[in-house]
Amino acid sequence: MSDLFGRVVAESTPAGLVDSDSVSPYDRSYAYDMAGRLTVVTDRTAVTGEAVNTDPAAGDVTTCVTRTYRFDVRGNRLSRTAGISGTDGGCVAAGTGTAQSWTYDSADRVQTAANGGAAYVYDALGRQTLIPGADTPAGGSAGDLAVGYYDNDLAASLTQNGVTTTYSLDALQRRTSATTTSSSGTTTLVRHYADQSDSPSWAISTDTTGNQTTSWYGSSLGGDLGLTLTDGVAQLQLSDIHGDVALPVTVSADSTVTNVGGYSDFDEYGNPVTSTTDTDTGVLTYGWLGAKERATDTTGLMLMGVRLYNPVTGSFTSVDPVPGGNTTAYTYPQDPINKYDTTGKFAFAAALAFGLADSWNPTGWIVVAAVVVAVTVYYGGTYLANKSHDKRATSKSKTSGAEHTKNKRPSTKAKHQKGQLRKGRDAGGEKGDVRRPYQR
Repeated sequence: MSDLFGRVVAESTPAGLVDSDSVSPYDRSYAYDMAGRLTVVTDRTAVTGEAVNTDPAAGDVTTCVTRTYRFDVRGNRLSRTAGISGTDGGCVAAGTGTAQSWTYDSADRVQTAANGGAAYVYDALGRQTLIPGADTPAGGSAGDLAVGYYDNDLAASLTQNGVTTTYSLDALQRRTSATTTSSSGTTTLVRHYADQSDSPSWAISTDTTGNQTTSWYGSSLGGDLGLTLTDGVAQLQLSDIHGDVALPVTVSADSTVTNVGGYSDFDEYGNPVTSTTDTDTGVLTYGWLGAKERATDTTGLMLMGVRLYNPVTGSFTSVDPVPGGNTTAYTYPQDPINKYDTTGKFAFAAALAFGLADSWNPTGWIVVAAVVVAVTVYYGGTYLANKSHDKRATSKSKTSGAEHTKNKRPSTKAKHQKGQLRKGRDAGGEKGDVRRPYQR
């Protein structure tokens, strides 16, 4: 359900699901502030296999979680509060519950982990080189996360809990290989591209023993991720309306469904809602915004175009390459339900998200062109309306002036000559000051 501004204010899974044993039904609502920022989420996510229940008389009420976000005037997230309902199932008031808070410097850089934890470390270019463990998807027990960069700000390496992943780039600055080294050995993941986009067409993973697994990725009719083929096993990747990969469905050669995989569910900023959230998309991990083929690294950070995105803080680890692309140089759009930044460069609305993510083919360009045309028509119409108003004002001014002269008596040659003579006499001609030393 949407409001008058076209923003999603409520969504829920349909009643009577075909396979309720594989899906976690939910009922969510969203509230926004005057700046269009998502501030309150009420979320009832049922246990897998159960339906959402809000009536105590019908049995145990589905737990309601209220998540509240607070921002400063620049859009930096100051706090996130999560409150859980009691036995009656009633959603708690906004701002009630366990809170996390952050502080920022004048350059909009987050200073410490939530609630005054360990400090972040930045390099001279404003890039986070150390993220405190408490602010990482793996949590504080995994330790701090070290990040290395290339000179073009793309991620070069990630190290956490004794595991290091290094990336190599191709001529188009796309990630081609990722080598992960740990105490158990070394694994590699190689991406292959068939077009100009940053979404690979297939990828090959090699484990510590040398065994290889190949996954192929195909698009749906709409241009999103629709199919994976891993070592001969085909899976349809079902996504929700936001573009998150939710459910893999294994099909046989005759298109018969042979298995329904695990259900994946994420909150508004990409954090797993339940501990059972586990995507199955081949050798690449596509979950939140997986339909746009935004991959999640082994650390839990997301490879979001040209930058790394941290779902815990809802921000990027480096400076926005496009000045003004978002409200600050680090933040992800504060309305993550209706806006996207899949390129790591700038925020855009849902319609343009698909067009840019799929801009390498004609379908994507058609969407981009449609958005551009819509904007042009709107602002063009505004411009023409203003011009029309200006013309009416000018015409009215001329008409008003004519009202003062419409009854004026016509001029004659004699009147004109008489006037010129009077003018010359008053001025004294070229030598008037000499001939007339005194004023009359």
